[in-house]
Amino acid sequence: MKKKQKLFFGFTVLTITVIFTMAECTTFKESFFPPKFPSDFIGTWERVDQSEFTNTLTFRPETIRDSNQESYWSTNSQSGDVYSITEWNPYGNKGKISIKLNNGNLDIVANEADFTNKDWQNTKNDWTGTWKMMIEIPEQKFDSPEALKEYLAGPLDNSRTNPIKVAITVNDSMLKNIADVIKSADKYVSLNLTGNALTTIGEGAFKDCKKLRMITIPNSVNNIDVSAFFDCANLTAINVNPNNAIYSSDDGILFNKEQGQPTLLFFPQDHWITEITLSASVGPYAFYGSRITSVTLSGGGVVLSTGNVLTQDTKFLGVVTHRIYENAFINCTSLTRVTINGAVLEKGSFDGNLFDLWNKDSTVNLSDGVTGRDGGYRGTYTRPRPRPNDTSPTWTKGR
Repeated sequence: MKKKQKLFFGFTVLTITVIFTMAECTTFKESFFPPKFPSDFIGTWERVDQSEFTNTLTFRPETIRDSNQESYWSTNSQSGDVYSITEWNPYGNKGKISIKLNNGNLDIVANEADFTNKDWQNTKNDWTGTWKMMIEIPEQKFDSPEALKEYLAGPLDNSRTNPIKVAITVNDSMLKNIADVIKSADKYVSLNLTGNALTTIGEGAFKDCKKLRMITIPNSVNNIDVSAFFDCANLTAINVNPNNAIYSSDDGILFNKEQGQPTLLFFPQDHWITEITLSASVGPYAFYGSRITSVTLSGGGVVLSTGNVLTQDTKFLGVVTHRIYENAFINCTSLTRVTINGAVLEKGSFDGNLFDLWNKDSTVNLSDGVTGRDGGYRGTYTRPRPRPNDTSPTWTKGR
C-alpha cells in the first residue's frame, strides 16, 4: 500500500471511530457519570410522620445515606422520577425508587427491590413515605433557666433526629430547675452543660426527662449519681469533656477513669448499640431499662509471675476480674443472650436466675484456690424475650 493510501485509510478509521464514539456518547456518560440528584434534594431528611420510623436520609449529588445503615447507595440511571440505585456493601443490593419534590417535601416510593438478603422488607430501611428537610439550628447559649424556658416556649422545629441544641452555664443549685424546664417544654433537646461551677449531678437529677436526647458534662463534675438519668427514654448519648478527671465517655456511654479498673457507669436507654462486648466492670443500674439485646463480658484473668497458664513453675500473684454489680442489667427486657468469660457476678446483677445458674456452673477449681468465677469458666446463657412486665425470666445454659 502506498503512503498516501495508508494515510487515507488511517484517517477513515479515525473518522469512523469518532462518529461511533459520538453515537455511543450517551451510554458512555451513563456508565461512567451517573445522574445527579437535583440540588433541591441535597441535605438530610426526616419523615414527616415519625411514629414508626426514626432513620434519616442524607442526599449527596450522586449518593443516598441511610442513618440505619453503614453503607450508602449510588445512583446508576434515571428515568423521569425513578432512580436505579445500588447499595455499596458486600451484598451489592439493587433497587428502584421514585422521588418527587412536593411543596418542599420529598415523596418517596420504593417501586422495586431485588435484595438478596431481603433487607427491603425491614421497616427500618423502607423509604416509602413523605420526608421533610432537617434545618440545622445552631446551638443557642443561655445563662439562666428562665432564659432557657422562654426560648424553648417558642415555635421551634424539632424531632428525635433533630433536637434543639442548647448550652447553659450552670451551677449545682440550678440543675433541678433546668431539668424541670426541659420536662415542661415537651421538645427534644440536646443539652450542653457549661462552666466550672457544676460539681454534682445528683440522685434522679434528670429522671423522666423523656425528650432529653443528648447531654454534655463539663470537666468540673466529680460526682454523678447512678440514678441521674433514670427513665430518660430517648437519651442516646452522654458526652463528657475530655479534661474531666473522674469520668469519660466512649460513643456516648459513660465510664469512670479509674486506672486499671474501668467501669461502665451508664448506658443510655436509647443508645444505637444493641449488642456489646465489654472488657470492663459494669456498675449498679448501668444498663437500667436499655434496649441492649446481647452482651459479652470478657472478664479478667489470673495474674502470674511468668507465662499464661498456672503451673507448678509459676507463682500465683492474684486475680484481675471485672465485676458485674447488683442490678447492673435490671429491667433490660430485650436482653436475650449473655456470654460470660470470667467476670464476677453479684447476686441480682441480672433479672431472673442467671446468677444462681452461673454460680452453679462455675465451681471450677484451679490450684491456689482460684475459682472459675474469677476467670476459669466461660459460658453462654440465653432466654426467650420476656413480656415487658416479666421480672423473673428463666435463663438456660447454652451449648
